[in-house]
Amino acid sequence: MPIPLTTDTDLDRHFEELGLKEGDDVLVHSRLLSCGRLEHGAASVYNALKRAIGDRGTIIVPSFNLYMPEGYVFDPEGTPPQGMGSLTNYVWDLGGWTRSACPIHSHLAIGPKAHMLAEVTGNVSLGEGCDFEQFLKHEVNMLMLGLSYTEGASYMHYVEYVTHVPYRVPLELARKRMNANGEEEDIIVQYYGRPTADLRDGNKHRAYNEHYVAVEEQLIKDGQMKRVRLPFGYSTYIPVMTAHETAVKMVEQAPYAMVTKNTDSAP
Repeated sequence: MPIPLTTDTDLDRHFEELGLKEGDDVLVHSRLLSCGRLEHGAASVYNALKRAIGDRGTIIVPSFNLYMPEGYVFDPEGTPPQGMGSLTNYVWDLGGWTRSACPIHSHLAIGPKAHMLAEVTGNVSLGEGCDFEQFLKHEVNMLMLGLSYTEGASYMHYVEYVTHVPYRVPLELARKRMNANGEEEDIIVQYYGRPTADLRDGNKHRAYNEHYVAVEEQLIKDGQMKRVRLPFGYSTYIPVMTAHETAVKMVEQAPYAMVTKNTDSAP
């Protein structure tokens, strides 16, 4: 069975149906395999985004480095994103971006509001002053291209921080970073993550698994968002503020609203 082709025109229609418009600032999480074959690979998606939001809009993609070896030195200008997919790799290779300085949850941005990433210290991964707080402050929109909230909505970790969910705790993580003068420095990154006991042996011992799709389903139920089909999956698009307010409300009413119990975890 041949793999379906998503043309550049198909992408234009897809983004129009989702509601992207000129001047939007867009945080993009993506799985391009959901599009099937693309006429020009990741360039097709990037250029379609540019056509949709125009010169007044800003494109933002995750450039995380979550699983780097102990002792590595993070260089915001030189350390490539790790496992973030072909769209992030395309933006990285394109150059001309602004990158936030967090050794864990950094982002790349191209456009008039890229300066928002230069405003963060990079010493906070999840917490006050992190990238995600900037997205809320600057009224960014969140595009999930070909994947669900559970599969890619990292912003929900910030909601977990804001609401102080009981299954995550404040953590201080030691990291090394290259500063603007090209000097190596030791820093402490503020994080809000799972207790250390939950991190051994991968997911096996985690008490809870992410279920952020619950927020997605609530947004759809409330008529604030819709799913638009792709050959292998779907996309969603909504202001970060709207997703934030809905998720916060859900967690305030039920602290475990965005997770499910891990039945495989050890007692």
